[in-house]
Amino acid sequence: MKLVIRDMTPADRSVYLTLAEEFVHSSAVLHAVPLSLLEQNFDHLLRESVFCRGLLLESDSVPCGYALLSFSYSTEVAGKIVWIEELYLSSEYRGHGIGRTFFRWLFSEYENVVKRFRLETTQQNCRARKLYRQFGFEDLEYRQMCLDLPKEKGDEQ
Repeated sequence: MKLVIRDMTPADRSVYLTLAEEFVHSSAVLHAVPLSLLEQNFDHLLRESVFCRGLLLESDSVPCGYALLSFSYSTEVAGKIVWIEELYLSSEYRGHGIGRTFFRWLFSEYENVVKRFRLETTQQNCRARKLYRQFGFEDLEYRQMCLDLPKEKGDEQ
């Protein structure tokens, strides 16, 4: 099984949307995410933003998953961090070492660029948490909070 990890292109739209729909309806996500937001995310990923990157994972030239990364600065480490916003593999590709291969690629890709890798996971996503711990990720005791601002008419950003 040969894994290719590459940046998404406009031709990947339907593949991404199919995989992302599977992801947001899985136990890895705690709340509903409308299709319109997935579409906006894809469009933003293609703009070569310094804030995010969309990756398609292909096994023997067949799309098997995707990853969405975000980039920011952390005062806790005085440096840049990579947020693994989403990492999703289709069910038939889980347990074949693709997740481990992805993390080795990720660490190699950003080892001299960032000071921290960060991700979120649900409590019930046990297989993913086991994988993350194998790579040294640790639980944080923070309780996250957020405030979503009302969307302005015509605002698609």
